[in-house]
Amino acid sequence: MDSSARYLSAYAASLDYRDVPPDTVHEARRRILDSVGCALGAFGAEPCRIAREAAPAVEGPGAATVLGTARSTSPDMAAFANTAMVRYLDCNDSFVSPGGGHPSDMLPAVLAAAETAGGSGRAVIADWCCRHDLELIPFAVLADRNHGTVIDPAAPGAASKEADRKQLGELILSALRTDAEDYDALARHWYGLSEDTARLAADGDARRERFGADRPEDYFHQYMQVVVRVVDDHGNDVADYFIEFSDGSGGEDRRAAEFFHTEVLESVRLNGENPAYRCFYVDRTDLRTRYYPMIEAEAGRHLLMTISAAPPGGNVAYFGGRTHSAEAVVSVHQTERDKRWFRRNQTHYVEI
Repeated sequence: MDSSARYLSAYAASLDYRDVPPDTVHEARRRILDSVGCALGAFGAEPCRIAREAAPAVEGPGAATVLGTARSTSPDMAAFANTAMVRYLDCNDSFVSPGGGHPSDMLPAVLAAAETAGGSGRAVIADWCCRHDLELIPFAVLADRNHGTVIDPAAPGAASKEADRKQLGELILSALRTDAEDYDALARHWYGLSEDTARLAADGDARRERFGADRPEDYFHQYMQVVVRVVDDHGNDVADYFIEFSDGSGGEDRRAAEFFHTEVLESVRLNGENPAYRCFYVDRTDLRTRYYPMIEAEAGRHLLMTISAAPPGGNVAYFGGRTHSAEAVVSVHQTERDKRWFRRNQTHYVEI
């Protein structure tokens, strides 16, 4: 066992419920309920149904329950079926970390192990809290890797230089060799790698040297994503709403707003199962280098998100009947770094 595995194992084995602060216990309970809610919301989805039907066919020592059913199966298959449900709607990321990851994906495995071993809810919370702490890991955007090519160094479009092709493996090994006290330094180093990737957008010579002519400039842009959900005062989903981005100037010159909606906002996706959810994909590089310079007043270089919602019927009004619409304005990004809410390479969640 290497030092990293030894550290992780010792940390998890030694953590006791009584060592977990009350605020952390409260938040863990909330996120466990949130994850179970995500699982039940995805219960009827076909991939989740297939996973549930496959799970009972496997038998093994011990037994764990498949959520939403009276079925039991081996712990690993219960964890598989339950994780499919927790993850399917992609709404399970209420925990925010500097990097990426889906900590709630770990919960079904913890539940299955606890049920098989006869563990208590306190054991589940203690185990999951230690996993949350360890989710604060470094994150890097590499120039020649995405979800599809991360496992294949020879995939089409990969970097031509041997050093680039070896980089991913070297980073994995460096992470495995890193002790807990060195993680901050590793995170800063990986952050620098992400910035190096972003700089390729403005350096055509470097792009051509490393990748030939098949990588356009915007391939190396940095992006931000925001998922919006709108509900009424009773928690019911509101599907009929309108979102617009602007600089808030309110003037007649609409060039910046039109440019944002046609060039900076790259896509808007409606959730296929619940139209109250919408996903907005924003090109951060174009926002900073092309959108903000179009705004003459430097003090006005910020991005506002305006949300307006129509009432669901003629007999329903917002704000106690004073008006038949609802509107909110949120500042999501600006040139001052410490006042930004949107962050590069991250997904943000808004519930209105």
